[in-house]
Amino acid sequence: MKKMKYILVALLIAIFLPMVVFSRVDHLIMLVAQQAIRKSDVAQALEYYQRLETFFPRSHRIAEARFYTAGILLQNKSQPGRQVFRFVGQKSNIYSQNYLGPSNDNYMRQVLNILEELDQISLSKNNQWIKGYLPWFISRAYYELGNIDKAVDILDNITYDEPETSWPLTTWARILMDRGNYIGAIKVIDDYFNNIIDLKKGMTAELLEIKGDSNVALGNFDDAKNSYEKSKEYANSQFAWLYRQKFIKFIRPELSREIFEANINKKIDKVELIYKPIYISNDKGMYGNVSLEGKPLIGEAIYITSVGEEVLFSGSNPATNITYTDINGNFYFPETVENPIFGIGVSEEHARFLSTSFKLDYSHRKPIYKLELVPTIKSNMQILDDKLVVTFEPPPYNVTKYELYIIPPEKDQIETKEILLDVIFPDNNYLKINWENPITGIQELKPFPLLYDEIKPYHIIGPLYPRQKSFINIKAFDENNNLLSDSLGFHVLGVDGEYKTGVSLKNYSNGDTYTTRGLYIHAVDEYEKILLENPNDKETMIKLARLYLWVSGVKDVTKSQELLTKLKSKGSSDFLRLQAEIDYQNEKFEQVKKVLKETAENKTLDPAGYQILAQTYLHNFEYEECIKYFSRAYYLSGEKLMDYSPITAHCLALDFDGAYITAKEMIYDGRRFFDSLDMIRSKDYPPKVLEEFRNMLTPLTKLPDESNESEFDKAYKDFSKLYPQHGELSELAFKLAFRRFQK
Repeated sequence: MKKMKYILVALLIAIFLPMVVFSRVDHLIMLVAQQAIRKSDVAQALEYYQRLETFFPRSHRIAEARFYTAGILLQNKSQPGRQVFRFVGQKSNIYSQNYLGPSNDNYMRQVLNILEELDQISLSKNNQWIKGYLPWFISRAYYELGNIDKAVDILDNITYDEPETSWPLTTWARILMDRGNYIGAIKVIDDYFNNIIDLKKGMTAELLEIKGDSNVALGNFDDAKNSYEKSKEYANSQFAWLYRQKFIKFIRPELSREIFEANINKKIDKVELIYKPIYISNDKGMYGNVSLEGKPLIGEAIYITSVGEEVLFSGSNPATNITYTDINGNFYFPETVENPIFGIGVSEEHARFLSTSFKLDYSHRKPIYKLELVPTIKSNMQILDDKLVVTFEPPPYNVTKYELYIIPPEKDQIETKEILLDVIFPDNNYLKINWENPITGIQELKPFPLLYDEIKPYHIIGPLYPRQKSFINIKAFDENNNLLSDSLGFHVLGVDGEYKTGVSLKNYSNGDTYTTRGLYIHAVDEYEKILLENPNDKETMIKLARLYLWVSGVKDVTKSQELLTKLKSKGSSDFLRLQAEIDYQNEKFEQVKKVLKETAENKTLDPAGYQILAQTYLHNFEYEECIKYFSRAYYLSGEKLMDYSPITAHCLALDFDGAYITAKEMIYDGRRFFDSLDMIRSKDYPPKVLEEFRNMLTPLTKLPDESNESEFDKAYKDFSKLYPQHGELSELAFKLAFRRFQK
């Protein structure tokens, strides 16, 4: 407390006497931040680093504070080992899909900006030590952002011959493993171990884990188990060493060690499971096998969910049931799942080249699910003379037919339908295949169930209303109707410039492709390139402005406002609506209501606009109006909402029956709330409990930023501690907050 008071007094002095020397004060701030880290209070540490920069802009320790900020964000949010998850299910219900693990773009982009700025400026004598570590941190940030090539350029020049260099070596080894070079990953780790005298210093435990993973991929299970067991032995020394390092502020070492050891135990269990071949019988459960190019995939993680269930991610893995393939590539789930969807993890480097084939066989009336990783089809799409022209390269297989589909936006979450465009019986002598169809013919298929005349796919980005897009997909089959490859449907179909249902690619760009794939940083780069060449492109300005407004990782309201100012100067009619969205992000809710209510009264407001309007009423605790406008968004679009806010509004109004009905009828995955709401509806609660419950939900009425997330976390912990007997209320609040603060 004395130190805290001293800092506050010093801050006041700084305001009135800016010329005073603050060397002792800034040292004290850094010390208090360090103590906050030791107490695992990351938010407080970051706050002190920010205060140092705000109140002591001439302090020689600012560079150090920035470096530590980057270190905290990097280790607190990174997900080592990037994978793309292919999920496939029964052909009549689901098509091949790609799910990327949780994005760290927001934090990683911030980390990269800090580090690159430090790399470009001159550092004081006391901070010169930072320069030596910048390449390590920058390479890790590039790796987390998926820019593997840039990470490799840096890591390839490091000599891994001392304990400190074991930290960047973990990234280098993971990249080798991601690229399928398992032997290379093992070699660089063994070379490092041979150069180090004391293995109790450095990242020995994690390197042994990576070595074990590489041996699993190679089928060397004895070596893998040995590596995992040695990894456990070095866990204590690794985390003790990390905690003492100046180059990184290590957070919660005890908890991190426990999590690490639990993960290693799972991997040891996995290796032992792989040893035991699975024999298919008529017992309960679900059996299947996985292969790549006809060879079994050994030790592969297999995930299972069911049609209609949202695939959530926890850490770097999907939050679904999981098992592993055995020595023969077979897997077994002890429980039967109706309408199953299976997932396979693929390294990011391989993701663009591999898709998943799905086949269902029966043996003694028991289904056997066969999954196979298959290559993707390289394809291109363009409009020529009012025709849609698709050019694609055949895979190196004996293909007997190709099928071309339009995959429209998901209307019914229980069943996803594909619209068959054509079947092609190829001449295998052709190196490329051209297919064309008049645009009018595709328009008649109505591939776009438009939400409203003025809505376009790129309008609905981010937390409010995703998934409004259609794809062209190409599939190749052999004579037995086995899927040999597909194109993954990465071509978006647009709506023409006259706002009619149809197809147009005249504004189609790489930026649009990146947007539909969720690669928003790359989308921003592409849109900015377009505007450099054509500064008057209003469509691209609007796309870019909305990315800056709604998408985590590239969000910059100031840049969006700058683009809006340019649109106004060019006489664009879209500026009022876009201004309302900017005002929403700036919490000018009354101005938002004025514009959007007038648009709604004129019956020209789209569903995304209704959702923004509903959020403004939620913020003002006007629950009836909030629910009304969410309902209009739902009925106008005909698609269930991805936002849990209508349930939150009902709960804040203590209308749990209404919350249940809304979850059932309006929310995409509302079933997840049924158990909690059923229990809550059957009980009577004291007024004090309900009051605290509403207080717990209050942060969910505000914009989903970090401060409001922290406010919810505190309220949630306090409520759980005060009322452990009412766990159904805290569980409901946690589920509602999950989507709200999902990055």
